[in-house]
Amino acid sequence: MPKIYEDCEDDVSEIVEALFETSQGHIADTKPKIGYYFLDYDEDTKTRAEEKHRELPPVLKLHGIACAATIKINSYKDRVQGKPDVTVTISKPAWDEFDDGQRAALLDHELTHLIVRGERDDLGRGVHRLRRDTQPQRDVVFGVKLRRLQRHIPVSFEVILQDVLG
Repeated sequence: MPKIYEDCEDDVSEIVEALFETSQGHIADTKPKIGYYFLDYDEDTKTRAEEKHRELPPVLKLHGIACAATIKINSYKDRVQGKPDVTVTISKPAWDEFDDGQRAALLDHELTHLIVRGERDDLGRGVHRLRRDTQPQRDVVFGVKLRRLQRHIPVSFEVILQDVLG
C-alpha cells in the first residue's frame, strides 16, 4: 500500500514554539533543526479500501506497534547532506482525529524522547540522542510520565492513544 510523506512544518510550528517556551525549553536552547512530516496512504489506496469497505491498517508503526508519531535522530551523514537533525513523522489520520490539546500533547510526548548531549558536531549543531526507553510498548504500558501527564490532562497522548488507534 503506497504511502506519502508531506511536510507539515506549517501545521505544527505554533505548537512546537509554545512547547519550546514552556516544557521543552532545554531542547530549544540547542536550536536543533527538526523536520516534521505527515505520513498517510495515497488517495488511490484510500479510495480502494473505501470501495471494498475495508479498514486500512495504521499508517505508522514502530517495531510493529501502531503509533501516532515517531521521532528519529538523523545520522551525521544525512545531516551533512541537508536533512534536519531530528525527524518527527506524524500519522495524518491520527492527527486529523486530534483536537489542538491532543496535538500539543502528542508533540510534547515525542520531544520528551529527545535528550540534549551538550556537545556540538562538526557542523556546529547540537548533538542529541533518544532516551533508551524509547519503545512503543513502554510508552503505552509503562511510559506515562507524571509531569507530562499533568501538563496535558485530560488530553494526554497516553490517555487517548487506545481510543484513536484502536
